Amino acid sequence: MRPMARDAAKNKPAKPNPAISVLIVAYESGEYLSRCLAAIQAQTFCDFEILLVDNASTDGAPQAAVKAFPQVRFIEAGGNLGFAAGMNLAASRATGDWLALINPDAFAAPDWLEKLLAATRTQPDIKAFGCRQAMDDDSGRLDGLGDVMALTGFPFRGGYGRPDPGPVEAGEIFPRAAGPC
Repeated sequence: MRPMARDAAKNKPAKPNPAISVLIVAYESGEYLSRCLAAIQAQTFCDFEILLVDNASTDGAPQAAVKAFPQVRFIEAGGNLGFAAGMNLAASRATGDWLALINPDAFAAPDWLEKLLAATRTQPDIKAFGCRQAMDDDSGRLDGLGDVMALTGFPFRGGYGRPDPGPVEAGEIFPRAAGPC
């Protein structure tokens, strides 16, 4: 009986990959990191995993966050890799169909992942999406509506610091062809 039970367990289909892997790179994130993770845990959409890369923080915030949120997959980078390399490390270990990158000092609205996934379904040819971001200390002002590039090659956050105009139409945030700024 035991071998059959083990064989039956082996033949069970594996849990499918989550729809989304939420990636966070932390470095000296202090109290922000736990607040960021709490906002992610409060999502209305639940088919996701969280990967947290610690870029050699000395403040103990990543370790404390993992204790408070044991479902987080913790990755120690072994040094400060920087944001891009840290995200690449997390992405290499992610199992989700989509990657959602968030900074540890960003606090997602409860429907963030739900809206992101809905956008992927309505725009199946698009492979990357950006999100409206409001200032934490003044939700009536924008932190950004996506990254844009000046003709000179200088990147900046679209709408940064401007009053939030309310809903805007979807559009390209890194247009394929350069145009007037």
